[in-house]
Amino acid sequence: WEEMTEYLESGPTFSGGRYGMARELMQRKLHFLAPFSLGEVAHIVQLAITQRKIIVYHRKALKSVKHALAAPKADGATAAAAKEGPDGEQIK
Repeated sequence: WEEMTEYLESGPTFSGGRYGMARELMQRKLHFLAPFSLGEVAHIVQLAITQRKIIVYHRKALKSVKHALAAPKADGATAAAAKEGPDGEQIK
């Protein structure tokens, strides 16, 4: 788990859900996952999400909790612009 956590905190993101993440991890030929089958890696991904809580869904992708929490937030100007009507007046 230590090597898996360290790898995920380096920043990769994965699309395709749990199975897609497992497939991509297998394609990357990571030494710490070498002894496992695709099904076992899919189960490891599931455990990382539900039990270990080191991976989360964030903006339609799976990524480490650390990177999901560090994702940039929408700035105030963008949020304010979204609340304006077509003529620039504030929508309440």
